[in-house]
Amino acid sequence: MKNIAAKKYFPYIILSLLCLPLFFINIRNSLGWDGDQEQYIHQALNIVKGIPQSETGFIYEKPGYGPPACLMGFPLMLAPVYYFWGYNIPVFCLFITAALFLLCIALFAFFRRYFSVTVSMLLVLLVAYNPETITMKMQVMSDIPFALLLVLFMLVYSNTQTPKHSNTILSGVLLGMLISVRGIGIVVAAAVIFNELLETIRRYKENKLLIINYQLLITLFAASLVYALLNVILFHLPTGGGFSYYRQVFGIENLIHIVPRNITYCFLMFRNYFAVCTAKLPFIASIIQSVMLTFSLVGFIIKCIKKTDFIDLVVIFYMLILFIYPFMLFNERFIFPVFPFFLYYFVIGLRSVKFNIAIDKNVAALLFGLFVLLPCFSNLLNVVKTQNETLDGPQEPASLAAFEYIKQHTPADAVFASEGPRILALYAGRKGIRITNDELTRNAAQLVTRLKATRVNYMLIYNKIPNAPPDNYLAIKPLNLQLVWNNAKFRLYELRW
Repeated sequence: MKNIAAKKYFPYIILSLLCLPLFFINIRNSLGWDGDQEQYIHQALNIVKGIPQSETGFIYEKPGYGPPACLMGFPLMLAPVYYFWGYNIPVFCLFITAALFLLCIALFAFFRRYFSVTVSMLLVLLVAYNPETITMKMQVMSDIPFALLLVLFMLVYSNTQTPKHSNTILSGVLLGMLISVRGIGIVVAAAVIFNELLETIRRYKENKLLIINYQLLITLFAASLVYALLNVILFHLPTGGGFSYYRQVFGIENLIHIVPRNITYCFLMFRNYFAVCTAKLPFIASIIQSVMLTFSLVGFIIKCIKKTDFIDLVVIFYMLILFIYPFMLFNERFIFPVFPFFLYYFVIGLRSVKFNIAIDKNVAALLFGLFVLLPCFSNLLNVVKTQNETLDGPQEPASLAAFEYIKQHTPADAVFASEGPRILALYAGRKGIRITNDELTRNAAQLVTRLKATRVNYMLIYNKIPNAPPDNYLAIKPLNLQLVWNNAKFRLYELRW
């Protein structure tokens, strides 16, 4: 028995050792310009201090500028980190890395159901050490924790070895957490309903009896209870937050233009996961991209033709949401939660081709895996060399100087207009609205109307080019702008109505 247990868990030990370097790669002390990170951290701070989730400093106007508060799942995960270590960026990065580490273990358990130990381990390493993943894990974002919960749900939902009631309740809890971390988790609930409906129809055809699916009802009830507990009962989201935000975002008016654009964009995002190369051999990236994309699509088609199961339903529903997403603001991290499943399809597609080569399958898998992985490791070396540098963002000296001036020389109740109101709210403690570059340069009249409606007192302009000359829009007649402070990257204007 001991030998059987050792043989079973030995691959997990090896995988854990192979993934340990993740805790030392790209652990930074700075963040980039991404207001979502500050939103999550601010909500975690509010949880710790008992402040309502509506008090994040971001003045909500319309869906295009983001929700007033995100769903509570991820901020709740960050809350213990903030409680014990405060605002500590390296610790936040280590928390995300720990989630990635657990994701790797869960993915290995998932892949092991279908493939050999060698293939499963290579697929996990392709996820773990992909440059996009390494970049993602330095960001305080919900993508990696969401992917972890998704894979855990997959494992539990399809587990036939544990008692059904325990499995069903745990599945419901995980599903509720999944939806609370990211709203797109609702597609998993839809996949569960559709999958159970197909099973009910199949059973009815076999024995002509219509049986009530109590497992489905319990799963959905548990998921609804967890979601309501986190987002309604314990922590009340403000108007425009949570699913109410997404209801306003999605529409059917421009789908004829949005869908083709987003399908093309999603293909590009998938290819970007393999856009790694060396300066001397740039063609390697093109070969890898073409091979991975082709066999992933072939595998997906083959799998769906043979038998469409729960995995396929989740991927299909998830991608359909991305296809109709109205904003071209998503990037590789939006694909990340289902990226491992495309690797799963890749192996299926690759297996469908008969190669007349006298070589062991595991050896062939190892050689191809190394062919894909080695360029990734060359990119990792560049990451390691630069990980101690301060990113262009809130922690650079010019930004810190701007935040400090605002805290010391502007009223506490002043309202600001800036590109990053969530960032300004967290670091300078001031409320504000978001203004885009397009509004600053093209829609002057609309901008003035918004500034008046929200009673903006100050406008903080970030110069993407250091020491750039004043912008032309500052001469707009309806605005009485007075420059009160500036440095190499920021200009602060007071609006005198």
